[in-house]
Amino acid sequence: MRRQVYQLCLALAVIPLPAGAKAWIVLGAGPNSCGQWTQDKAANSNLRDLDVQWLLGFVSAYNFYESAKGDETNGPDNQGLISWVDNYCAQHPLEQISTAAIELVTELTNRNKP
Repeated sequence: MRRQVYQLCLALAVIPLPAGAKAWIVLGAGPNSCGQWTQDKAANSNLRDLDVQWLLGFVSAYNFYESAKGDETNGPDNQGLISWVDNYCAQHPLEQISTAAIELVTELTNRNKP
């Protein structure tokens, strides 16, 4: 129960962004740390499924809202996206999962620019 309350509080947190960037509320698994992502993966827990579904939902929403063609990230399958975040989180355990997702879509979007 205590963990659920903690996660709810984190879900209502606002991610600090650079000056000039808009603040936004992150819900679900997004506010959890990359360290938690890595721990959930190692434990093969049900929380891993929630982490992964949050990531895939984030990428899907990004494609819906940011792309005229519907696939701004252009290409990687689900496992490729998950593996990228696995690597990012292993190197940045104190960052939030939402930060990893932002870095992922930024890299994919930049990679696919003409």
